[in-house]
Amino acid sequence: MYGHAAAAATAAGLSIAICCYLAIVRRYRYKYINALRRKYPDPNIAVQDSKIAAEIFNTTLRKEFPVINMYTGFTSNKFSIGVASENPDVTAEEIDAQESRRDHAIARLNEIHSCYRIQHGDFFFQLVLFVNEPIYWINKYGYRRFNQLEMNI
Repeated sequence: MYGHAAAAATAAGLSIAICCYLAIVRRYRYKYINALRRKYPDPNIAVQDSKIAAEIFNTTLRKEFPVINMYTGFTSNKFSIGVASENPDVTAEEIDAQESRRDHAIARLNEIHSCYRIQHGDFFFQLVLFVNEPIYWINKYGYRRFNQLEMNI
């Protein structure tokens, strides 16, 4: 009889611990996106202001879905544009301060690729692939789907 009471108490304690864990994970999992939703209630604001779009991008891909950075190359030091990949807490103002570095990196990429005859269709395909595929994979396999605010960046 004593064994059944101990097992029931252990099961109840385990159930409470699991419920507490799930509540904590839920709270912190949506912490950043809920802050963005409160700060920018209009989902089209990212289309109108590039600084806001950069802030949403940094929050979404570096804090909410950091694994995507590994597969898309957004944080690769070789192709880093600005300092956002080195420090996930960089503000939009600090990113704008790196404009010359960003322009230099883009010019260097253009120089590297200038010896190849890349057709417009091939370039467009690669651009669409690296923009749309992370969104598709996050919406399909992520713990949550992108909202309209994040889709507009």
